[in-house]
Amino acid sequence: MRELREVLRHDLLGMWALDADTITLLWKRIRQDRPKVIIECGAGVSTLALAKSIADYESGSETFASLLSFEQDLWVKEGVEKRLEICGLKSVTILHAPISKEGEYQFDENQLREHLGSEKVDWVIVDGPAGPEGCRVSTLPFLARFCRPGARWFLDDSFRDGELRVLNQWNRMHGIVVEGIYPIGKGLGVGIVADPQQVARS
Repeated sequence: MRELREVLRHDLLGMWALDADTITLLWKRIRQDRPKVIIECGAGVSTLALAKSIADYESGSETFASLLSFEQDLWVKEGVEKRLEICGLKSVTILHAPISKEGEYQFDENQLREHLGSEKVDWVIVDGPAGPEGCRVSTLPFLARFCRPGARWFLDDSFRDGELRVLNQWNRMHGIVVEGIYPIGKGLGVGIVADPQQVARS
């Protein structure tokens, strides 16, 4: 996509980063869904692409969207922040989320509530943390309590054994719906948070 060529011209897609097909799908879905609040887990190329997409659909309209990204490595956080500044991409906040010994995010719930205020999350993109197999299992259930009913979620790397097990566990949870996997890139799981309150109680 020509809108992203300049922003991502030096990036290698599809290794640790999202692949081109997944970025394209998310780009198109953002224009379709127009999410107001997006949470992303795992900062990097995806952060730049999402921020650029938000900036483009906000241009000339009264719609304002925000992107909140969680990143486990401080050096990655700082590097992405510098690139966002160079590209003039705003409406993005990257928060440091260290991981536990099991490799799961240790979210600061108060910090998240303070950032969101009264806003509810429309999209959650899970491409982190990077760690042992299955370490992303607690990510969506924790974030679901901050979502609006019907919020859309995506899980990258869904063809991996660990992520397939994560999808199976989410599918058994009340309030989370697993719709399937887009057969692109490394597999992109997709679904909705049907009932955030049910997830919070489970």
